[in-house]
Amino acid sequence: MSQIADATRASLPTVSREVNRLEQSGLVAVQNVGRTRMVQAKVDNPVGQAMRQLILVTYGPVPVLRDTLQGVSNIEGAAIYGSWASRRSGVAGHVPNDIDVLVVGSPSRQKLYEAIDDAEQKLGYEVNVKRLSPEAWNSQDGFVQTVRSRPMEVLFGQLEVNDVHAEA
Repeated sequence: MSQIADATRASLPTVSREVNRLEQSGLVAVQNVGRTRMVQAKVDNPVGQAMRQLILVTYGPVPVLRDTLQGVSNIEGAAIYGSWASRRSGVAGHVPNDIDVLVVGSPSRQKLYEAIDDAEQKLGYEVNVKRLSPEAWNSQDGFVQTVRSRPMEVLFGQLEVNDVHAEA
């Protein structure tokens, strides 16, 4: 529960009280392991399924795309850019209809698109991928400069973001 408190910036007593309420309502299962209370969402009911979908849509793209793309050879770095990254960083605007992903490296086109198809199925979002060689990413190309100047959510690798070196 301390991880939940840290992630939500709430006090441990508040988190404990809310977890107890969620457990009583049947939305989470709590298991004591030693002195640690393990909390897991129950998705075997309509509310749990809706909660899972909401979390997947709002926070899911990062871990889903990271895990999916890290399994593809010859990708040096990957990041989400565009409207989804902007909303995630707090820029006001409409709810994104898709997710734009930048891939730097030389992955097999087939393997990359198989991975993207898998991510789309899990997320329920269209994923648009832009492949760039490391040389293209380090160029002064207009597209690259635009992407670098706007919010990006680095999935893995080293990519320069807003003139600051970012590493995930």
